Amino acid sequence: MDTSLSRRLFSRTTTAMIVIVIVGLVGASAYTYMLDRKIQSVSLESLRMASWGLAQLASESYEFDKALELVAQNVGEVDALMLRYDVLWSRYDYLLNSIEARFTRNQLNNEAELEELFGEFKGIESDLLLLTSAPKAVHSRQLLAQWQIQREGIRQLLFDNFIGDETNNLIRGFQQSWDRLANLRFATLDSIVFLLVYLLLALHYFRKWNRINSLSGLPSERCLHDLQELPFDCVLISCEIRNYQAMVSDFDKDQVGDIIKVFVDRLKSLTSERDTLMHIAPGEFVLMLRLHKGQSVLDCIQAAQQKTTFEWQLAENTMEISALFGVAYSLASQAQDFAEYHRYATRALTQSKSAKLAYTVFDDAALTLLMLEQKLYRQLLLFFRGEMTSLKLSLVYQPIVSIEDATLITGFEALLRCTSDKEIVISPRQIVDICEHNGLGIQLGRWVFNEVSLQCCNLYINLGFTGTVSINLNPAMLRPELVQDVNKYLLDQGLPASSICLEITEDNAALNFHIINNVIATLKPSGIEFALDDFGTGHSSLAYIRELAVDRIKIDRAFVKDIENDEGKARFLASVIAMAQQAYVTTTVVEGIENECQWHLVQRMGQVLVQGYHAYRPLTILQLMQLLAAQHADTKSFKT
Repeated sequence: MDTSLSRRLFSRTTTAMIVIVIVGLVGASAYTYMLDRKIQSVSLESLRMASWGLAQLASESYEFDKALELVAQNVGEVDALMLRYDVLWSRYDYLLNSIEARFTRNQLNNEAELEELFGEFKGIESDLLLLTSAPKAVHSRQLLAQWQIQREGIRQLLFDNFIGDETNNLIRGFQQSWDRLANLRFATLDSIVFLLVYLLLALHYFRKWNRINSLSGLPSERCLHDLQELPFDCVLISCEIRNYQAMVSDFDKDQVGDIIKVFVDRLKSLTSERDTLMHIAPGEFVLMLRLHKGQSVLDCIQAAQQKTTFEWQLAENTMEISALFGVAYSLASQAQDFAEYHRYATRALTQSKSAKLAYTVFDDAALTLLMLEQKLYRQLLLFFRGEMTSLKLSLVYQPIVSIEDATLITGFEALLRCTSDKEIVISPRQIVDICEHNGLGIQLGRWVFNEVSLQCCNLYINLGFTGTVSINLNPAMLRPELVQDVNKYLLDQGLPASSICLEITEDNAALNFHIINNVIATLKPSGIEFALDDFGTGHSSLAYIRELAVDRIKIDRAFVKDIENDEGKARFLASVIAMAQQAYVTTTVVEGIENECQWHLVQRMGQVLVQGYHAYRPLTILQLMQLLAAQHADTKSFKT
């Protein structure tokens, strides 16, 4: 049965079961209430008082009867008999008139019978009084005969109330009511126990069903926790249908479901009984494949690519379905932690998507690189906190000169340098990437701003240098708050606004033209310039020039490389420079000129500025200050 259908049936069955139990309990409670409504009008206190009143009547009539017998035998006192008469008289009065005896009067025909008995009882009062004046024996025997009738009436009254059908019915009604309440309690308890057992079983099966993806029927993400080890001869593959989200938005649910079912069938054809296939997210799967004898990891990936690439007919159009892969495996000869390698495969899949590659392999070399990045991240955290660390960040400055005169320094670019343990040099790009991916990009940018201010203010204040200092903006800095950061870390520290040139790389510019242009529009009036760095290396260079209001274009070194050995490359660079000079920017900078031949070739291509090893290598701030101080007498070194 289809899993989704099973879930719907289970949900409906559970709901129906709960409704039936609740309706049953409510119905039983209503029925019990209706049966007990009459009994509920009788309180136990009223019943107790009624029983006590009649019992007292019986007891006091017995005492009167005994006193009368004694008088009749000439051994009793008339005064004692009169006292018993008064007591019994008071009991009749109590039963007929008191509020407490109302329940007794209301039962059966008690009130009429009590009035009749009381009337007869009062009738013997005259005979009792004769006992004080006439012979006791004669009158007491007559009185005793009258009393026998009275006593039989009292006895019948007691019989009717304690033994008769009505009383039995009342007592039986109470007993039945208690039985019904007890049964209702047991039924409620049984129902609760039944529901709890049912819900526990339902939860068990629900969890079991929840471990199965309803669309593909494969184990879901919850099953990942069951996998503890990755066997040493296994390849772990994270797989995602390419452009799955676009597919979901463009096609209806049934079409997407059909595509996934075909995709899953193709993945299953790659697996054997020893392999594992899971559907962990919409459009995303995990495969744990055992390598066959003689099969390499590359063979495994190529087989997966081939199986998961197919054409899908949609109306009159044909579209290609394919997948992206992230692969993780270990060269170790023992099993590895599955959760750890699953993270590696997911990381590789993310890299495949960002780099638009069919697959990315996370092997032992990638693991070594990841461990290095994690170590660098921890050290960067310590560095930005001002704590002790072996990581050292510093700035160097590469002069920018005129193509007409290598000694005419028009500015310089601040470049990041990083060393770690044992003075190992680390790529600045790696540092920037780690900071960007781990939320430290803003801290890195502010640190660079602050260092430039501390090191370069003296060049402008004391040496009178009027060139520009170019500062690269990492992606995290390109936000509205950049205006406050420039004011706080550059301008407020004494760096002239006219000396600042902020460089945006093409990749950074792709983030958000609107935000960047707002920042440029805010800072430009103060004299700050903006440059588009690495021009020509992106996919939309001309679009960036059109969209961004920059003052400078810096042509990437890739266009300069080998122009002295390749005439075609030289002509292409000349066309790029010509295009840049016609793109409504004021300055063009050519990066990467390394030798004299390249210098002379570029010199013939137009009026540009140059940055490269042929003019100057990157200098420390001390070396830069010494260079500018030596040229201080030559005023042309201090012209823009």
